[in-house]
Amino acid sequence: MLEGLRKPSELIVIVVTLLAFGCPVQAIVQAYGLDERTVASWRDRAGQQCHRVHQAVVEQGRLDLVHVQAEEIRVKARGMVAWMGLAIMVSTRLWLGGVVSRTRDSSLADHLLQQVRACSQAACALLGERLATLTRKCRHAAHRLQALETGMYLIGSTYNFCCFHHELSKRAEGEAPRRLRQTPAMASGLTDHLWSLSELLSYKVAPASWIEPKR
Repeated sequence: MLEGLRKPSELIVIVVTLLAFGCPVQAIVQAYGLDERTVASWRDRAGQQCHRVHQAVVEQGRLDLVHVQAEEIRVKARGMVAWMGLAIMVSTRLWLGGVVSRTRDSSLADHLLQQVRACSQAACALLGERLATLTRKCRHAAHRLQALETGMYLIGSTYNFCCFHHELSKRAEGEAPRRLRQTPAMASGLTDHLWSLSELLSYKVAPASWIEPKR
């Protein structure tokens, strides 16, 4: 995500962190003297990077899902209403993916189930709190489906990899009583440590396998 950007990487990571935890774009613009279009571009680039990481790490058919919970959110944006379908793995609270659509129909559910199947061995309120464009009194309403989708993946991946979940803590083995904290990705066996946002944004995703073109 950081490749080719002229601003310092430290500043970009700070701005993306603030976006991932619900800070309005206008506040970031005023605090750091940035152009609103620059902040929006960084958000979209970060969301696209998180989408690639999600596909490379989560959607690999390694999870024993057992029980999946699906929800949908109605998003009122500039001049349109969009629907956001979301799914989580109940046992580890891992966010499995989401779909953004202008219509609430079977196609929305089908695309969400395809994402769930990609995560499975057997072939939400958090997003509403953090994504500033979904809050009632926000002045920065989303006006593109892409902005909703990239924001969704930014928050979902940050939640999966970069945040400890209090319900997933477990007692450590040994004499001294202490609790081991886990992220949803750690509890699902996808990683063994807490990721920093910088690690998430700079994660190198392997390119797709080369297929010889037909003659």
